[in-house]
Amino acid sequence: MKSTIKLSALALIAAVSMSSTAFAKNNTKAATPELSIDSKVEVAYNCQIQENGKKRSQPITVMYGVKNGEAIVAQAKVNNEISTGLFRVADPLLNRFVSESAEQTMWTAMPAKAADLRKVDGGKLSVKRGNVHAVIAESCKLDQAATAKLK
Repeated sequence: MKSTIKLSALALIAAVSMSSTAFAKNNTKAATPELSIDSKVEVAYNCQIQENGKKRSQPITVMYGVKNGEAIVAQAKVNNEISTGLFRVADPLLNRFVSESAEQTMWTAMPAKAADLRKVDGGKLSVKRGNVHAVIAESCKLDQAATAKLK
């Protein structure tokens, strides 16, 4: 169990230490094409994380980029560290967003159109290690009070 906890802590550091500007224009050449969005929606969640063998609550926020009424990109913010851009992947059961990096950071949330993002729970934040995803935060529940304070 301790090795899982250490992996989760290391994965959290790796996942959130890479900052990206998926919602802003990047002046450097990149393999990813420029992304065009209509608007942004920020949502706050309270998630569970494993730390030293104990579960504790961890607030996170996710900024969604919206195009034509659909969330097409997301960035998770944990302890003021922002994930790379996570791009929407077709999934009939969840809103699933995955990075294009080798780390394959993934965020899942309950299915919702852009107008309902501030009304539904999230899911999990994870990072791919080898052939499995190490869970960083799970059981992410909508924090309505914190979300209301966001722009």
